[in-house]
Amino acid sequence: MSSFTFAPDTVIDGTFRIERLLKQGGMGAVYVAEQQGTGAKRALKLMHAHLVRDESARARFELEAKIGARVDSDHVVDIVAAGVDEEERTPYIAMELLDGVDLAARIADGGPLSLGEAHVLFTQLGHALAAAHAAGIVHRDLKPENIFLAKPKRRGEPFTVKVLDFGIARVMADARLTLTGGIGSPIWMAPEQTGNTQPITPRTDVWALGLLAFYVLTAKHFWLALHDETASPLQVLGEIAKPSYDPPSTRLAQLGGSSALPDGFDAWFATAVSREADARFADAATAIDALLPMLPAEPPPPSSVLAPAAGLSSIAPPSAVVSSQASPAPAEPAVARTWPKAVALIAFALALAATAVWWVSGRARPARPDALVAIPAGAVSLDPDDRGRRVQVPAFSLGATEVTAAEYASCVAAQGCAEAGRGDGCNSGVASRGAHPINCVTFAQAEAYCRHQGLRLPTEEEFELAALGPEGRAAPWGKGDPKDRLCWGRADTREGTCKAGAFPSGATPQGVQDLAGNVSEWTSTCASPSCADERRVARGGAWSSADPRVARAATRLTLKPSDRRNDVGFRCAR
Repeated sequence: MSSFTFAPDTVIDGTFRIERLLKQGGMGAVYVAEQQGTGAKRALKLMHAHLVRDESARARFELEAKIGARVDSDHVVDIVAAGVDEEERTPYIAMELLDGVDLAARIADGGPLSLGEAHVLFTQLGHALAAAHAAGIVHRDLKPENIFLAKPKRRGEPFTVKVLDFGIARVMADARLTLTGGIGSPIWMAPEQTGNTQPITPRTDVWALGLLAFYVLTAKHFWLALHDETASPLQVLGEIAKPSYDPPSTRLAQLGGSSALPDGFDAWFATAVSREADARFADAATAIDALLPMLPAEPPPPSSVLAPAAGLSSIAPPSAVVSSQASPAPAEPAVARTWPKAVALIAFALALAATAVWWVSGRARPARPDALVAIPAGAVSLDPDDRGRRVQVPAFSLGATEVTAAEYASCVAAQGCAEAGRGDGCNSGVASRGAHPINCVTFAQAEAYCRHQGLRLPTEEEFELAALGPEGRAAPWGKGDPKDRLCWGRADTREGTCKAGAFPSGATPQGVQDLAGNVSEWTSTCASPSCADERRVARGGAWSSADPRVARAATRLTLKPSDRRNDVGFRCAR
């Protein structure tokens, strides 16, 4: 059995039959599985095989299930079952399968939430966090990717919030801090998470909640350096470590925000994001109780928040969250508290180390919706000898270029993807090739990346329609010599791939680039009818051929899902 994936139809613990991989993280992979006996679809998280013998990793995985089950809230992912499959000797957690998008994808797709939408979000988020804190649990990794907007089961609700990922949650009574025990996601974590001199408490989650509220209402990160593509990780951590910073309203103006923050938000933010933990709101419930009066209580129209990504499904490992009872701390107009110097130095060094992974390969961002190109509906024929057999393909959107090595690295850093292969011709881990297509990835890894972005792999028919159009063009660009239009003829020099988007003259009429000649690309299409054969189709010729007749969009490969080739990559679709 692979260290990263289980084959479809594998039955775990005699109960859960795996259907397909959903996403991968650092501890395990999550699959869509059918619960035999009931027929219900579940999200099944299985620990990576290479970690099973690691006692500390195994204990952390098992604790995740116990923590998730302790949080009594409809806004935390339900744990259906947990145990160890004796045949595979693999721990598992079975969870409810969610349908919707995470908050990061929603904001990337549709911009900031309205005040009414934010009221609904924070009301439900507060319920989850209050239940977690009441159970003595601190989440420690609150961020947009860990807040899921699921399609509601109750009439009249626009969405249902589910807090995800108990992976680093801390049971306060059992806390034994170490130098690395407090690390979360660097740009969201509180000062005390970077050192070993301060306890992790519900106030730790309040810091992230403050930054999260600014992000929800503005669709912008609070830290200025995150908006500067030339900034280094040192500059980002330097800004976060400063003893004072501007109020949110001033910061929003600096970032060119067009909408105003609600009255009183500056003072609320100053208390939530205080350098001194004791000066923050006592817990997330208290913080949210103070925030909600600034937001109108009227709910948004049903499904408005989910509309930009309708039809997409996703899930992340379950999560933990926040709250207890206390009086609100007095509001302050600005934050100007001083971190003890010794703690600051420790915190800065540890945070810098954690951020280095996140910053890998040029601080790449995940694929964004504005990198997708709309492809009109049309009919295509995959058999050049039988043009009478045409398949109608609905309109869809496709990545303007292949997913790059830097973009994939950011998914790995976020624990949404497994490491790509390395070696001869592989781009992963090569600093100078961050802008090149990711290659040396399996089918499951390509699929997992797209799902992590709220997208999917294209079908073979969609690739055909985007590359050659319903008219069956000879090449993506139409007619003419392929010279200077695609990356090919490089096998003799062994230079490998070209930068994604380096040949704009080879683009399709809609503007999709590199559909021929750079890397062949995984599609979701099975190589045989009914997927009786596990092989998958990859389309488009690659750099590895010096023959332009091979390095073309019409080239079709059938590959084993486990193949990792330096001439095969992928792009995502919606």
